[in-house]
Amino acid sequence: MNSRSLGLAFCFGSLIATVSACGIGAKSKALQTTDFSAEGSAARKMERLKELKSSILAFSKVATDRANEDELTIPASRLYMASLIQDLKKIAPAASFAEKQKLSIGAWQEVWSDARNPNPPGQKILRPNVFQVLFEDGKGFNFGVRSITLPTGAEVIATSVIELSFEKDATKEQLNVTFEKTYTKPGNLSAEASILGLAKSVKEGTRPDVGADPERRFPRGPVGAKGPLELVYVDDEIRISQGANVFSGIVDTFVLTRVEDPSSQKE
Repeated sequence: MNSRSLGLAFCFGSLIATVSACGIGAKSKALQTTDFSAEGSAARKMERLKELKSSILAFSKVATDRANEDELTIPASRLYMASLIQDLKKIAPAASFAEKQKLSIGAWQEVWSDARNPNPPGQKILRPNVFQVLFEDGKGFNFGVRSITLPTGAEVIATSVIELSFEKDATKEQLNVTFEKTYTKPGNLSAEASILGLAKSVKEGTRPDVGADPERRFPRGPVGAKGPLELVYVDDEIRISQGANVFSGIVDTFVLTRVEDPSSQKE
C-alpha cells in the first residue's frame, strides 16, 4: 500500500470515528434496518425522514470542517454521504420534476459538497461561505467567499460571483446550467442583510461594489461552461443535487439548506 492509500485509509477511519462520536453512524444503521414497506406507518416514515435529514446535516458540518483542514478526507466523506442520500431517496415522498424545480427557487447555502474545482494560484474558497440563488425566470447566481494571498504575502478576502442561467429539461429531470459572467465583490458577505437581496441587486446592476471580471472562458475560467444538474431531493429546508463536474467529469454532490429572506419574515 503506497503512502497515498495509507493516508486515505487513515482519513476514512478518522472521519468515521468522528461521525460515530456524534451518533450519526448508529442512527444511519437503524435507518437501514427499518422496514419501510407499504404497510409501514406513514407517520413513522416521516419521522425517519427527519432523522435522515438531521444525519445528513450533522455529517455535512463534520465533513466540511475536516475537508477544510485536509482535502484527503473528501473521498471518505463522499462514500458516507452517498449512503445517507441513498437511504433518503428510498423513503422520500414521490415528487415530480416540476415540484422539485419550483421548490428550488430562492436562496440556498451550500453546507457540503465534494466538488473541488481548480482555484487560481493563492486563492481558496472559505467553505461553508458558499451560496446559490435561483430565480423563476431561469437566472441565478453563485456566491463564494475566497481568501486571496497577494504576491506581498498579505491576505485579502473577496467574494466571487458567478451569474448563471438554467433551462428546465423535464424529459431528463434536470436543469441545464450555463455560467454566463463572473464578478468580484470586495470583502465577505457578513454585512449583507439578504443573500436574495444581493442577488437581485447584482442582477439589476445596482451594486457598484460588485465589478465585472475580465472574461475567462472555459476551460481557462468558468464563463461558458455548461452542465446538467439533477435535483435529487428538494423540500422547504434542504436541497440535494448532483451534476458532472465540467473540469473532471466526476459527478459532484451538493447539499444546501434554504436561506430565509428577512424581508419575507413577519414581525
